[in-house]
Amino acid sequence: MPTGFRQLVHCPETEKDVLTRIRDNFDKLRNETFSLTPYRAVTAATTATVDDINGTIDCDTTDAGFAVGLLSARGIAGRQHTIKNGGTGGNDVTVTAFSDETIDGAATLVLTDGQVARLQATGMGWIRL
Repeated sequence: MPTGFRQLVHCPETEKDVLTRIRDNFDKLRNETFSLTPYRAVTAATTATVDDINGTIDCDTTDAGFAVGLLSARGIAGRQHTIKNGGTGGNDVTVTAFSDETIDGAATLVLTDGQVARLQATGMGWIRL
């Protein structure tokens, strides 16, 4: 950028400075975006929490099967959970809906080794995408 132009627009930064600042801000934004996708590995029964919303619960069922309870879908319509059975021992993950809610009309959803379920809250229950 010509020196005269920088002085005209009162820009003390060089082109290199501006590009460095843009790159640094992009890196910060990229890291923040990735940190907004929660990941939790579990090896025993658990209940999804608010911190798990729009993230993944990775279930290691190699030693034993277990249940993962969902949050109430009321008040969080559009939010999602991804639940994976990452085990290799032939044990199941049983995903259970909250109270009287359902997952595609059923109280539970069973995931065998390697299966993944992406579930979305409807406000009244959960649907599998």
